[in-house]
Amino acid sequence: MIKNAWIIAVKDIREVMRSRTTYLYVGMMLVISFSFFTGLSGTLNSASRRGVGMAALVSTSETAVGILISTLPLVFNMLFSSFLSNYAVITDKSKRVLESLLATPLSLRQVWAGKSLAITLPSITISFVLSIVALVLLNKLYIVPVVGRFVMPASTQMITGWVLVPVISLLVTLVVTMFQLILNNPRIANFAFMILFFAVFWIPTTPFTNSLNMTAIYLILIGVLIVLNVVLSRLLTKERVILSSKG
Repeated sequence: MIKNAWIIAVKDIREVMRSRTTYLYVGMMLVISFSFFTGLSGTLNSASRRGVGMAALVSTSETAVGILISTLPLVFNMLFSSFLSNYAVITDKSKRVLESLLATPLSLRQVWAGKSLAITLPSITISFVLSIVALVLLNKLYIVPVVGRFVMPASTQMITGWVLVPVISLLVTLVVTMFQLILNNPRIANFAFMILFFAVFWIPTTPFTNSLNMTAIYLILIGVLIVLNVVLSRLLTKERVILSSKG
């Protein structure tokens, strides 16, 4: 199953990497990073002018890089996944490629897994690279000149951003891809990305989660998304996919 799903994923990833729009999205995400830098630069410079001690400046910098690594990979993943989903399912439906895939010995779940991987793997890779670039630039341009050293996020924050976020991204993509496969208008499923995206950012701010850190919240979200995938996967049938492809 994994081998067949991987073949589908590689085919879709190659098509995406040939698109100029892909690289425009990467550039847009870099711009998002710099908007974060501007806020931190103002905070550090203001604190430094007020004569705030070095310990406080370091603490502020550690908080900033922690927020960056905990949240920026999620933003990158969701934005890029939403863009790639158009290639993975919607384009194949419009070109009738999906019906050809279903006529092969591949199972529907293999197609589902392959399409989801084609969205998730590039998103994870790009978000990982961009978040590291953002961390380095944030330090070199704004933190090191003020505090005199490179500041790293805590290990739990790195696990949250670089391990848990990719898992969340995959689970969200599985849900959205499934909806795209069975709905007559698969573009409607893109709203699921936005709904889940805002939910992930809103949940940590609620009174119910104030006592939890981001790592614990993300672990709970992973559990919820696993259950959601198991429940919704019952809707994924070849009949629904074929009928949705015919409009």
